[in-house]
Amino acid sequence: MLLSFILARTLEKSKEHRCILDCVKTSKNSEILFSEDYGPEALNRVLPGLKGEFFTVVVPGVQIKREAAGILKKFSPDKENAGIFYSDYCSCDGKKTALLDYNGDWTERWNFGKLRIYRKSFVMEENLFDENLPQSFNYDMHLKFWGKRDIVRIPEAMYSFETVERKNSIKDKLFFPSQGEYGGFSYLYYSDSQKEQIEKCFMNFLVRQGVYFYEEPRKTASKRAEEACDVTVSVVIPVHNRADFLKSAVSSVLEQDTKEWELIVVDNASDDRTYETALELSQKDPRIRVFRRDDNRIAKALNLGVKKARGQFIAQLDSDDLYSPSTLRLMIKALKSDLTAGLAVSYYDLIDCDGNVLNEMGVVRHEEYSVNNILRVDGAGAVRVWRKSAIEEMGYFDEGDFCDYGEDYDMVLKVTEKYRLKRVREVLYHYRRHPGNSDVLRSEIFKLNAKNQARLNAYKRRKEIIGGSENE
Repeated sequence: MLLSFILARTLEKSKEHRCILDCVKTSKNSEILFSEDYGPEALNRVLPGLKGEFFTVVVPGVQIKREAAGILKKFSPDKENAGIFYSDYCSCDGKKTALLDYNGDWTERWNFGKLRIYRKSFVMEENLFDENLPQSFNYDMHLKFWGKRDIVRIPEAMYSFETVERKNSIKDKLFFPSQGEYGGFSYLYYSDSQKEQIEKCFMNFLVRQGVYFYEEPRKTASKRAEEACDVTVSVVIPVHNRADFLKSAVSSVLEQDTKEWELIVVDNASDDRTYETALELSQKDPRIRVFRRDDNRIAKALNLGVKKARGQFIAQLDSDDLYSPSTLRLMIKALKSDLTAGLAVSYYDLIDCDGNVLNEMGVVRHEEYSVNNILRVDGAGAVRVWRKSAIEEMGYFDEGDFCDYGEDYDMVLKVTEKYRLKRVREVLYHYRRHPGNSDVLRSEIFKLNAKNQARLNAYKRRKEIIGGSENE
């Protein structure tokens, strides 16, 4: 038998049940079994008795297409190492949602849709689902298969599911950009039990893979070299076509309660009045220097700013965002107090086009950060202030893999493999949301692939770091 469907007893005689019966009747190569609920303990009681080579758990709202088993039969024969299949799906009005081909993402936020089809024998080899992880047992199996079993998307709709479109919500657009079970920065809003179980799965995964740091790296920066710098902190603003916001960003630097700074504006091939605006601002204050590039590449602009900087520290500021008045003073204090810190990161909030705080979001703290968990989550917070020497040591921001996105995440991963990340637990950055945000305009697959590539690169480096330390 090819495919076994598992349905909770509470859905017997439901629409979901009738759809599965139609599929079983059509294919004659599938079966349906009932479990008491959808928890791992109940599923594990059912699994040994399944006759199918594959099985899937049908959750409420999923309506299996009568040709589903036939679709699986068409795609599975040459995928002998596939541990999980997942498929496209349709809304109940027939509109198809095409998911993305799996790219090796090991986070819990990859969108598998509402139906994962497991190869029974591979699940049995992993001793079934972990009953101690009732909220994350599927994620746990995903990680157990990672690098060992293939995860394959079927580009045909095997079921329909009525999705709820999220509209007009800043929170949804930023933190839940996909329609998966989890998406984007949704981990900021997990319940305590979700957070605990997901992180437990991931830490176990890192240990199995041999890339878990048991201690936070604590390399010490050279105090003598840093004290030789002409300026304490260089603020770097890369900008492209942001004449309307640049003045506000610069003003937030001018209003700092410390004078230990310089400001470097790097115009990234703007074709509006951004460059002229930057020059006008520099003429009013000699601490502001302006440079221009002829192509719009964010990593190259940052690197130009870093190379031109005379500061001991490098503070990032996006051209549409704002600092708090004490940002630079507090970030400098944090880094000066700890020579083992390669960067300092604060809390932030979100503001609208007019600078009003978006209370819907609250304060974004990224307290889930750790030197290991950063390989799973998408960020560590803002503002980011780096030791210039650390950026130079890492070879500057990557202009190859991350020239247009993910360059700062990649640098966080690199720096924290050698230095500590210092937390400053105050709101020192104001992230402006507006229709022209470059993060909003980039495609989902582009962003997912960039973050995933940064993680995979970190995986290889950690293998070498940990392997080297074991051989010393």
